[in-house]
Amino acid sequence: MATFKALVLSHQKRKDGTYNVKIRVTHNRRHKYLPTPLYAGKDDLKKSLKIKNHLILDATEAMIKDYRTKCSAMGVAVAQYDVDQLCAILNEPDKGEWKVNFFEYAEKVISKKKTESTKSQYKGALAWLKRYAGEDVMLSDFNKRFLLGLFDFIEQNKETNPRATKGNTIASYVFTHLQSLFKDAMKEFNDEELGIVRLPFNPFAKVEVDRPEPPEKRAISAEKIRRIAAIKDEERKNSTLGLARDLFLLSFGLMGANLADMYEWTIDQYKDGRLTYKRKKTRNNRIDNALISVKVQPELEPLVKKYADPAGEFVFCFARRRSSLLSYHKTIGAAIKRIGTIIGEPNLTFYAARHSWATIALNDAGVDKYTVHEGLNHAGGAMAITDVYIKKDWTRLDKANRAVLDFVQFPPLGGEDNKNPSSEEADEGEPNKITRNNKGD
Repeated sequence: MATFKALVLSHQKRKDGTYNVKIRVTHNRRHKYLPTPLYAGKDDLKKSLKIKNHLILDATEAMIKDYRTKCSAMGVAVAQYDVDQLCAILNEPDKGEWKVNFFEYAEKVISKKKTESTKSQYKGALAWLKRYAGEDVMLSDFNKRFLLGLFDFIEQNKETNPRATKGNTIASYVFTHLQSLFKDAMKEFNDEELGIVRLPFNPFAKVEVDRPEPPEKRAISAEKIRRIAAIKDEERKNSTLGLARDLFLLSFGLMGANLADMYEWTIDQYKDGRLTYKRKKTRNNRIDNALISVKVQPELEPLVKKYADPAGEFVFCFARRRSSLLSYHKTIGAAIKRIGTIIGEPNLTFYAARHSWATIALNDAGVDKYTVHEGLNHAGGAMAITDVYIKKDWTRLDKANRAVLDFVQFPPLGGEDNKNPSSEEADEGEPNKITRNNKGD
């Protein structure tokens, strides 16, 4: 059993002549000194520095009694701890005294997230919590009743959110992000090995919210891909429409490349007619850093030249815009919706280029499912570790992509209506136009 003694340490004399009173904990033949809020001066101590003040002795004896009670409650388990672990348990505040503001904790966690879009998603969920309960929410406040009240509030107020789509989508979105933060807190503030359990259970496990319906398949047919390729720029009256068309075709012809990747490709990633890059969305979560190499097929070369970065830093000139990537997404997304209306696909999204490549490859071009999987640069699942040791044969993907493009048969791309927009004068009042800005964003 551990032993305790109140004392002062001679080498810790303060400038005012006082000493902080310590509780010495001896356990398994090792010592550790716990500070107290008490201080002893010359009149409180004997010449040997032994404490003689009865008020101090009574106060420290009460502390020691509490420590002994905690040790007794642990029983024989106390023997498995070293002195540092034991002191951590002894210093643990009683239940009800431990308070950590959820928003303050969440801000710390969110600040470590890698992307602004991820941070924005978490902040959106926190905004709903703040509307419901204000800013004075403690981690210990989370329970089933609290969460049921929150989601009832969301259901009643979902229409007041200008971004709201479906109520169950909002509830699910808030649920997912708040639960993630709470689980992080459980990992940080609980230490079961030391018997420290500040958050004993996950209250989210006791609450159910309606999940959003699975998204509809977003692939479109080869015929509609050809119709997109045939769209003209309306005599240059709407350059954004032509830009969105070209980016959609680039994504399709590059095996579903994301807009975020195309936006930031540097010229050193484009060599010998190949684009070799690490997919932005998953490169930080993959053993292989989501590396992929895509051959630029002849059909796409006019578009690559059309949007070439005049400064020679990037593959494309998109990063020379005076807008952010997020703004670029919104601009292109709106134009893609208009293209969808033209071809009879009112719910068309940019991501449909990726879905369409995969669907046509598998169903029409005779590409096997594993190669489609590789072409989309998906994680390898059970084969992920094995894939790291196998040298990639990019020619197999080249053949697959060639088969897809042969099946689709683009009309010729490029031409007078497709001159490089980076050479045009851009009006700062029209955010849809590309502007010269060699400094980038």
